Amino acid sequence: MVGIGTLLAGLCMFARRYVPAGLFTFASIMALCAAWHIRLFPFNS
Repeated sequence: MVGIGTLLAGLCMFARRYVPAGLFTFASIMALCAAWHIRLFPFNS
């Protein structure tokens, strides 16, 4: 399976190209929160 980091990077690249700046800022904050929670509570894919 694709790693979470690769998936988030792909989503960030997609958002940067297609999504307005305000929504991209919101998405990047959500991605940081997700990465933080994944770091605190790791799980096996």
